[in-house]
Amino acid sequence: MSDSYRNMIPKNQPRRSRVTVKDAHILKNIQAATNSRKMDTMRFFIQLLALIAIIAGTGYPAFCEDEELPMNCQVMVSLMELDEDSPDLDKETYDVTFYGAAAQKPFQKDVFEYGIETGANVCMENDTNVLSSSAGSSGGTIRVEIDNQLFLFDYFGGGYVAVNFAKRLRLYAGAGPLLIYGRWEHEPDENDGEIYDETESRLSAGLYGRAGIEVAIIEQMSIGGGIRAITTGLDFSSDNSAGEIKVEGPQVFFNLSFKI
Repeated sequence: MSDSYRNMIPKNQPRRSRVTVKDAHILKNIQAATNSRKMDTMRFFIQLLALIAIIAGTGYPAFCEDEELPMNCQVMVSLMELDEDSPDLDKETYDVTFYGAAAQKPFQKDVFEYGIETGANVCMENDTNVLSSSAGSSGGTIRVEIDNQLFLFDYFGGGYVAVNFAKRLRLYAGAGPLLIYGRWEHEPDENDGEIYDETESRLSAGLYGRAGIEVAIIEQMSIGGGIRAITTGLDFSSDNSAGEIKVEGPQVFFNLSFKI
């Protein structure tokens, strides 16, 4: 190489780092997932605040009596089973527990009762599942333990009707819309290059319906239980064979109620 040609090359030119197409694709997916998670969280809180404002601003109807009727408050524990659709997983269901509270405000309270209700439920579950994955061209399989963390929160509100038998027995049913937010994290204990950490967050609207029975143990306190069913568009789909979960179906709940 001639001296004149060498002088044309900058001496302090920085070295460019090599970024492969795969690296650029991964960085793009990470950035898109981060932006999507922020938008989902913002939408969730905006819609939640809007729903709370609507329910809180709902007044008595014109035909409501002037007498202030006591509100029925419930503390609840709900049990639900979620199906995980993946033939490679040892466990195909998740048993989740919700903890929640609800309030029923009557517009009329006699043998027949009706009014509005609202409440919320939250679920935080940690679980471990085993995924059988192909080891590659050798034809064998490897078993990878996957740690799962599931967070669910739903806020619901609607109308209800009830029938009061004597002083101690009460039957009720309610239905209406709900908002549900979910977050699913799964992390393999071992990484073979094909199974990787993944986090998904979703926000969805849906409907709920529930029916229950309560028995008074003292004048202002009752115990009871019932069935609640939800239908939502909330689902999680893994890109690395860790399964798919759709959040809908029946729940069994137990509650302690008191009047205020």
